[in-house]
Amino acid sequence: MNKNQLNATELVVLDQLFSTGVHLGHKTSKWNNKMTPYLFGTRNNIHIINLEKTISLLRRVIKIISNLVKNNETILIVGNSESNSNFVRFLGEKFEVPYVCNKWIGGILSNWEDFSKKVQNTKVKRRVTHFTTGLRFMKKKPSIAIILNTNENKEAIKEIYKLNIPIIGVVDTDSSLVNISYPIPGNDNSPVVQYFYITILENILVKTPK
Repeated sequence: MNKNQLNATELVVLDQLFSTGVHLGHKTSKWNNKMTPYLFGTRNNIHIINLEKTISLLRRVIKIISNLVKNNETILIVGNSESNSNFVRFLGEKFEVPYVCNKWIGGILSNWEDFSKKVQNTKVKRRVTHFTTGLRFMKKKPSIAIILNTNENKEAIKEIYKLNIPIIGVVDTDSSLVNISYPIPGNDNSPVVQYFYITILENILVKTPK
């Protein structure tokens, strides 16, 4: 990696990426060859992600999200693995951003207007609130969706894509790139790394004027 091409802020981010382990992929026996352009090499039978590519794509994604937040557009955050669900819930509740931190319910986004009306029914509400609580902040169709664990959300990706909503997705070395508009190559199962992604989003939401 040519550090001379990075500005001071990006050099700090590079150090954070290394220290948190964003570059650590999965075993070489478990990978998706479509991820080859984002790989740096291997170490101890583990694929290593090229952080130069990660920083470049992060730069683009941060700009996109910042512009959407500035224009009061709706952003949907999906993170429902053991390593990120609590972080996603915290971020969504703090900034009142729509989020899903539990199992994705098929059709929930496609039929949200009708579904949200049905949820007013006390019996229905009691059954589904656990899964849909984060969507109460969704007042209009999301302009973009951010998926922090794409491997576990293939159905969500299909549904979101059919609604013509661009998808930002964290993709590890074994991930599919299908229907991902803006991939972010990086480790997808470490709680430390997931928290790092959340802090990036939090910084955007804090610093971007509306």
